[in-house]
Amino acid sequence: ANTWQSTLKGWDISGDQPRQLWSHTVQDNDKPDLDAEEKGVWVGNTLFIDEYAINGDTGDIASISWLRSEKSSRTKGNDLVVTPDLVLVACDPGTGECSAHTADGTQLWTASTGLSSYTLRGTAQAGGHTWIRLDAGAGRSAFVNTATGETKSATYGSGDSCWHAAASDGWLIACQGDAAITAFTADGESAGTFAATYWPLSTRGKSECSNATTPVWARTPTLAQATAFYRDGDISATRGTLTPTDCGNIVYQAPGGTTTDLDLTRDNNQRAFTLGDSGGVLQKQLAISDSGKVLVIGNAVFVDLTSGAYMGSISDDHLDWPLLSAPGLVLLKDDTGIVAYKPR
Repeated sequence: ANTWQSTLKGWDISGDQPRQLWSHTVQDNDKPDLDAEEKGVWVGNTLFIDEYAINGDTGDIASISWLRSEKSSRTKGNDLVVTPDLVLVACDPGTGECSAHTADGTQLWTASTGLSSYTLRGTAQAGGHTWIRLDAGAGRSAFVNTATGETKSATYGSGDSCWHAAASDGWLIACQGDAAITAFTADGESAGTFAATYWPLSTRGKSECSNATTPVWARTPTLAQATAFYRDGDISATRGTLTPTDCGNIVYQAPGGTTTDLDLTRDNNQRAFTLGDSGGVLQKQLAISDSGKVLVIGNAVFVDLTSGAYMGSISDDHLDWPLLSAPGLVLLKDDTGIVAYKPR
């Protein structure tokens, strides 16, 4: 018998003080993984996470068969997308099978994408429909209509060390060795190719930090806005751009055209960058405070956009890696509890 157990607790945080609703002891070999990296999805008062559904009012936990991967070695269940009309679409990374259910478990459709070991690239909208994109590498993608289960396939790019960018109504892709960026709509139809003013892949070696210019978007851009940026160099829809000159220095250009040199040489761990297929690339999570005075890179690195000075990393003084919950709110955990910071 399994003797390892954990306690799960539910709290109501709608008032001035948290109020515990329930507490349950569960077996470790049959419980949801609630670690910080796992992104659960709330539908009404039910939390769908890992391979389970948890009733937020009572704490009742149920194992959900259609959230469980049949063949994947991953332990956190199938990929789950919830549509605006609260349809839950689960795709199995082991088999490439997708299915849609309502929150009460009623099955709406099943579909086979023909892909396995894919990366979920997110969703985009077209013609009133939401499409999921699954990327299997080597340029191969499948697009699934969340309302009907209709599936389309397409191949874009050379498939070698590719860059991907999501738009609200489509995607962009460019690969090492390509001469142009390819655009395609939410359902995978070609939207053309174009030469880039801002090439998104680094021209430096893999041991160096990327020199590609990266936009800071306030929200997911439309395909037209993303195309205008990369093709025409139009930064008017962004909150600015970041162009690294090396691993310790970045040039910030505001939408109005003024530039500021950002000095990150005091960040010895180079936390603004992460290792990617084409070398050290800027962290994907970028935000600028509502005041426009503070840049946050990758949850942890804070930069004064007025002076260009490195403001430090709050993770230096705390036990846990911070979470940029929104451009105006940073959350992290230390030995005293949960701490919130507001970049001003």
